[in-house]
Amino acid sequence: MNSTDAAIEPAEKSRGVLLTLFLGLALLANPVLAVGYLTTPETYQEFFPGVPLGVFYGMGMLCLINIVLVVLIWCWKRVGVYGFYASTAVAFILNLYLGVGVGGAISGLLGAVVLFLLVRKRWQWFS
Repeated sequence: MNSTDAAIEPAEKSRGVLLTLFLGLALLANPVLAVGYLTTPETYQEFFPGVPLGVFYGMGMLCLINIVLVVLIWCWKRVGVYGFYASTAVAFILNLYLGVGVGGAISGLLGAVVLFLLVRKRWQWFS
């Protein structure tokens, strides 16, 4: 690292307010959704008749995986970011399967876009 790099990079890692809020919101929402999907999948099945209960159990498991991924992102691990992108892709496919429509499924991709925007200038701190 030369002297110009030292001037550009802050001495400490900083998540910033928006990334902290995004991760905090994900840590609040995913457990609530996981509990709903895993304990009362019949409720969701009422809105999506004909969809097997296993799909909702799968969505609950995806929410639990998201919790782990968010913690990894908090700990500056790239695998957490890549996993979050993969999880978002799986959720996109599940949304299409559920029949929420392309617009609704695309809105589910917003979390990945927001995460990308929030971590792109901090990527050098991820290992």
